[in-house]
Amino acid sequence: MVNDESTFWVLPGKALQKEFCAVSRVQKKINLEVSKQWGFYLPYAPEYVYTEVENNLERWVRQDILSSLKLDEYSLVHQDSTTRKEAKQKLKDAVPLWWQGHTVLQHHVRSITKRAPERHLSLDVPLEDGGNVEKPHPRYYISFEHTKNWFARMI
Repeated sequence: MVNDESTFWVLPGKALQKEFCAVSRVQKKINLEVSKQWGFYLPYAPEYVYTEVENNLERWVRQDILSSLKLDEYSLVHQDSTTRKEAKQKLKDAVPLWWQGHTVLQHHVRSITKRAPERHLSLDVPLEDGGNVEKPHPRYYISFEHTKNWFARMI
C-alpha cells in the first residue's frame, strides 16, 4: 500500500473534526471494506478503489443492513410471500437511515440530513490535458493525517 498523497483520487481534506462526526453508516461500511480489501483509509485512495467501491456499494450496504436486521439474502427471495415482503419492506425502510450524513463517493460527497434535501457536493478540478474532472468537495472530509489517526483508534 502506498499512502502518498499524489496517488489519491481526492484533494486534501479541509473539514473540521466536528464535521467528521456526520459520516453516514454507508461511509463507515465503505471505510471498513476498503481498509480490509485494499489497505487504504478512505477517502484517501486511488481512483481504481473508487471504481471498485461503485461496483460493490449496493451489495455492501444491503449486506450491512440485512446483518443489522438479523436477516440474510435468502429472506429477500423466501418462498413464503409474506416473509419475503416483510423482509423487503424492512430493507427498504432502513436504506434512508444508512445514507444519513456525509458519504464520500467518486465524484461527490453525498450529504443527506433529516431537514434538508439530498445534496451532491463537488469541485471541478482542472486536468493536465486541459479538461476538468468532478471530485468530492474537500470541505466535507478531514485531512489524511487525521484520517490515519482515526483508523488507528478504530482498529
